[in-house]
Amino acid sequence: MINLLYLANPRFGGWVSFTSILSQVYDTNIIKIKSKTELKKGLPKYRDFGYNTKYRNMSIEDINKLGNNFIITAIDKSGHQYLDQLDLSKTTIIIHDPTELKKDLLKYLNKMTVITIRKNVSDYLLSKDIPNKLLNHPYIRKNSDSFNLNKEGAVSISRID
Repeated sequence: MINLLYLANPRFGGWVSFTSILSQVYDTNIIKIKSKTELKKGLPKYRDFGYNTKYRNMSIEDINKLGNNFIITAIDKSGHQYLDQLDLSKTTIIIHDPTELKKDLLKYLNKMTVITIRKNVSDYLLSKDIPNKLLNHPYIRKNSDSFNLNKEGAVSISRID
């Protein structure tokens, strides 16, 4: 079984929707590391993560009892503290954009399987001798002529690069 680890604070945005999609694709719940594992009457307590997915809070000790096959779907500086406590040889990490590549994270990446979703991130890691597998982010370009800009309402844009 794949265990998705969400090691970041944001509750909205791209990391959350990405993690939710993986959870649905692999039919697995999301795990957040907390000081203790939450139980409800002896059973795991699940919370709403968004996008019809659930997560549970678990201690690092209980997470390590799950064995292997971890995918870190998102990590920010608050999650770096746990990397020394995980078996990184059994861990895959997904790097979304260059802002994640802080010095304290770079030192761990050679110990994990690294997946990138943008070519510039992949190239940067290769320049640092960090092997990675590039799985391009599936952008769908829209011609701006197809938008009716005279109409009242709202348009949602995920990212403009």
